[in-house]
Amino acid sequence: MPTEDHWKQFHERRNRLRLPQRPDQAVVDRFADLVCDHDARVLMLGLTPELATIGHDLTIADWNDEALHRPLPRAPERTILVRIDWREMVFPPHAFTAVIGDGGMTMVPSAADYRQIFARLADCMVPGAPVVVRCFVSPDDPEPLSAIRDAVMSGKEPSFHALKWRVAMAAAAPAGVIPVRAIAAAFDECFPDRTDLCAKTGWPPHLVAEIDNYRISDAVYTFLNRAALFATLPATFANPRLVASGDYPLSHCCPFLVAERATDA
Repeated sequence: MPTEDHWKQFHERRNRLRLPQRPDQAVVDRFADLVCDHDARVLMLGLTPELATIGHDLTIADWNDEALHRPLPRAPERTILVRIDWREMVFPPHAFTAVIGDGGMTMVPSAADYRQIFARLADCMVPGAPVVVRCFVSPDDPEPLSAIRDAVMSGKEPSFHALKWRVAMAAAAPAGVIPVRAIAAAFDECFPDRTDLCAKTGWPPHLVAEIDNYRISDAVYTFLNRAALFATLPATFANPRLVASGDYPLSHCCPFLVAERATDA
């Protein structure tokens, strides 16, 4: 998992992020719709302040102290903060009526870790409880870096934030696993002349410089494709599917993974 230094740096710049990395109100509303009628006791994987309005009782599980100290002015009165590695979560059986999370699975360093996390979740969910997590899913046919460069330099990519994930997914293929530092290296390969990049896109230099934060990270990210993502779900989850999360740059690679805890035998 990422270290404290990674998360300290991330939270210092989080307010500057936009979709697809940071949810807007439309994405939050879609989360709420997908857990409607199951929001009595909600577990959130990773503290996402925008989602803290969901649930009558809310438990937030995060492995980072920096996250858990963020203010949550609109959270339910009964909100519990738990510092824990998701791979080691142990909650009472049937503790939660829904599980939500926004993008956090990408920060888990391997598909094996996904499987371990989903198994832990199944142990603490009531039968029929939905898990709804927005995932960053690599295309089945990975984009070449050259194609990404051509699209950007011809004005066909409106979002720098979407571009970061396009580069990351391309560089992570085919395994879907990549050190964060390697994302910055792939970006440099695509765009060696930042002055030219800024001139062609209209993006300010300070925005493009956001990629330099990746150079000091020791984290490893995962961008699994659809088949690999589904393969991480144990049989204790039923009806797994991907649901569109909205219409924004790269939204086709940012669906909700939705499944229900199967009925106990």
